[in-house]
Parts: sequence; C-alpha cells; structure tokens
Amino acid sequence: MPQGPVATPTYSLFLRRRGDELAFRAVVEKLAQRWANTPDVRRLRLALFETPDMEAERKAGYPVKTHPPEQQYQAWIDLSFEGGGDPRALADTADLDGVAAHIAEMHVYPTRVVYTSNYAGRPTLVGLRGYPAYSAIRALGAEHQKDPGLLEWMYGAVAHGSAL
Repeated sequence: MPQGPVATPTYSLFLRRRGDELAFRAVVEKLAQRWANTPDVRRLRLALFETPDMEAERKAGYPVKTHPPEQQYQAWIDLSFEGGGDPRALADTADLDGVAAHIAEMHVYPTRVVYTSNYAGRPTLVGLRGYPAYSAIRALGAEHQKDPGLLEWMYGAVAHGSAL
C-alpha cells in the first residue's frame, strides 16, 4: 500500500458547481474523460459528491457540523502525471467556455505525501496512528509499535486484523 512522498507529480482538484447539478456532473465527467486520455496523465480518479441532506442527518442523530452549501465541493479529481506533467497544460484540452458555465470554482492543490488510511477494508497503521507516527516507527525500527495487542489496547476492536 502506498505511503509517503508521491513518485510523480500529483494534484487534487476540488470543484464547486454553478447552477444545475446534472449539467455540472455531465461536464465534469466529460472533462475527466478527456483529461484521462491525455498522454501525460498517469492516473485520474473522479469522485462526484452527493448533495448532503443536512436536516435528515440531524434528525437521524448525526452531529452535523459542516460548511454552508456554497462553501462545499461537489467533485474531486485525483490527477497524477508521468514525468514532469503540469495540470495547467490540461486547460488547452478543455472547452473553457462550456466548463465555466457549469463550474464556479476549481481549486488545485499539489499532493506531497500519500496517506493510506484504509486498505482492503481495514485500517492501516497510518490510519490508526497517523503519518508522523508511522514515519517515526519506520525510521526508528520500532516494530513493537505495530504489535496487535498494543494497537487493540490503544484503539479497541477497530485494530483487530488491521493491515499493517
């Protein structure tokens, strides 16, 4: 499972929609497909977020503390390039007028480190302890910190069978 610095230039793109949700989703899917077929793109993963029903979640007993809808993202793209790829080069492959009609904002952040919190449906050591602790355990050779008994004592049943 991947942990640590990324091997190739990788970015997270967060998008907010402008207007109709179905039209936004169609434009984002088309854009993602076009970008995925670009030669320098190594990996592209698209996640379209469901619009949360905050009132229903509150009634169900969930302690909902979130940003107002206008500050929430409706899509996320994980984008990784071969070699020295740059997400700005993808602007040339987009129909920017058509995209701007449906995407209000796109925030692009470089991914410096990969954290795998869950793998094969189970928590990883990074998921349980955090990346700084994971790095320290590896650097110090502190294998005893991976002991299932210790992890169960610290985290309870969630630590059983974790992918370490």
